[in-house]
Amino acid sequence: MITTDDIIHRFFEWQPQAKIASILPLTPDSSMRRYFRISLSVQIKAIKSNTVVAMVFDSLTQPESGGPTVEPNVSCVQLGRLFTKMGYPVAEIYFGEEKDLIFFIEDIGTRHLIDLLIDQQRRLVKGDKRAILKYYKEGIECISRLHAIPEQKEFFPFQRCFTQSSYDGELNEVVEFYLRPFNNDGGLESALREGFSLIVSELMTFTLALAHRDYHSWNLMIDNNDRVRIIDYQDALLAPRTYDLVPLLNDRDTNLYLGDEIYYELFDYAFGLHNKSYEFVNEYTHVLLQRDLKIVGRFNKLAKVRGLNNYLKWVPGALFTIGRLLSFMIDEQGRKEYKDLLSILRRLSSETDEGSKKMLRLLR
Repeated sequence: MITTDDIIHRFFEWQPQAKIASILPLTPDSSMRRYFRISLSVQIKAIKSNTVVAMVFDSLTQPESGGPTVEPNVSCVQLGRLFTKMGYPVAEIYFGEEKDLIFFIEDIGTRHLIDLLIDQQRRLVKGDKRAILKYYKEGIECISRLHAIPEQKEFFPFQRCFTQSSYDGELNEVVEFYLRPFNNDGGLESALREGFSLIVSELMTFTLALAHRDYHSWNLMIDNNDRVRIIDYQDALLAPRTYDLVPLLNDRDTNLYLGDEIYYELFDYAFGLHNKSYEFVNEYTHVLLQRDLKIVGRFNKLAKVRGLNNYLKWVPGALFTIGRLLSFMIDEQGRKEYKDLLSILRRLSSETDEGSKKMLRLLR
């Protein structure tokens, strides 16, 4: 594994005259990357402030998608260059070549959008609510800016996309890590898979656009100029147009932190950018359903395989949303084909059952 000494040695290859005051690790996520903030005794011209962030790749695991395989350190550099050129608000890469495992990038601060949202919810300050709306609307606009980047057919993010196999693989984790440990009923598993196949079949019909892939509120930062900046974009690919909007408004209980009033104002804002079409709503509901099911499986997998038990706290909220969503789709959108899937999930999860009941009360 790459050490702090390795990072310092690499830094001095780039800036041999610099004087380092400190180097501190930043909080990691579930990815196999680590980040370190390097503080300098004296600011140097090549860096916009007196700090720089070292991004370290400990793993070169490929993203789960169809298309060309590109190692994440290579994709990070190539996408970073494209996004910077197109004015998409990512951190500037100061130093590093495509095959390197250590990069030095612009320090865009420590304020994650989710931290501001949780703090706002805790304090219930009206001014903060207006700020939250501003930041999230800016985040929604950034999705549209990403979609507007002209297609480059020879460039790898435009050659890889979600496939039936990749969707199936994500939903299989629900069976393997959520269903089987508690209920090894083969008939139930078969029925669950039938419901999943309906979702995947619908997803495969949607128009594709360039997507960040992991566009949740932990990957949006607020920099010192009060602007939204975007990180962890190296897995970008083609996906349904609502694929980034769904995690922005929902992942890891974000919808609960936002509250219904702000949530629906933000949804309506995005809805307006898509001409308020039925197709947008249908796509959004199916992408959200698949992604929340993925969360149930993936977060149980992270706990079991990597010991990251902290992720389990977000599973109940995803199960609750699944219940609400399926009841909405069945009763409001007329998608009766999902009745069996809802029935099965209500049997497996009290949260799904409660979410379904709450939606039915609202619809009546």
